[in-house]
Amino acid sequence: MLIKNKMIYPFLYLFFLLYLAGCQGIGPISSGEAADELIYLAPGDQVQIDTGENVYVDSDGMLRGIAGFSVSAANQKLRDVMQALQRHTPFETYKILAYGQRYIEVGGKVGYNGRLPYPLHEDWSIMNLLMSIEGIQASSETRQYLLIRKAWQSSQANLFIRGESIPMMEGMGGDDLLIFPGDTILFPGSENVVYVFGSVGTPVCFTFEESIPPKLLEAIDKAGGFLKSANLENIQVYRMLKKENKSIFYLQNQKDQAFPLQSWDIVFVPFILPKNK
Repeated sequence: MLIKNKMIYPFLYLFFLLYLAGCQGIGPISSGEAADELIYLAPGDQVQIDTGENVYVDSDGMLRGIAGFSVSAANQKLRDVMQALQRHTPFETYKILAYGQRYIEVGGKVGYNGRLPYPLHEDWSIMNLLMSIEGIQASSETRQYLLIRKAWQSSQANLFIRGESIPMMEGMGGDDLLIFPGDTILFPGSENVVYVFGSVGTPVCFTFEESIPPKLLEAIDKAGGFLKSANLENIQVYRMLKKENKSIFYLQNQKDQAFPLQSWDIVFVPFILPKNK
């Protein structure tokens, strides 16, 4: 009898710990799969809380739908965003009504170029991406890449990363930099490359001969020209140098059309922001 009691004590202690954790609260719970709580949100996602109210991630990456509440949600885990919402509007459970589009753009000296679906319940890294698209072409002399990401917390702000993926050898190496829906990742190889995006006809990545560097005007032409919404007084050129350094040039279309571009330059044409009424 004494032996049985000794065996029961650990189970009673474990039950007590679980009960205590439940009393302390662990935040709102998804009514779907447990993995849903860990997905990264993207524009277009819609969630319903048990009060009957619906919230959604808008095109600016903000969670909307509750009066007096908004929070940056794109590229944030669903669980964390729901916990922030619960502090404003008490609720117990939630469920996902719809998912927005999830994809990344890939280009350059890799096994696949174009739009690639982003896996819903996985955390993807540069290494995972390369494994899924058969890696970098063997003819490429370099494994450097350029990542362009929208900085959702700031209007018309972007994050640029110039990195290098180390080949996997016996389970070692690779690149564990996380990538998110909406990212653009370019693998230019040894070629000279310029990327143009923003308020232009079509975002474009093009190469050029080192002896004939393109001018700003030529780069804009390759992107299909300016849109009517383009801010021509604040064109930004990000010069991606090695060792995480970069220079930023703020240009005006009328006087800086002959500005010479260099390899790895990123040209961003901002949109004209609507005036507040």
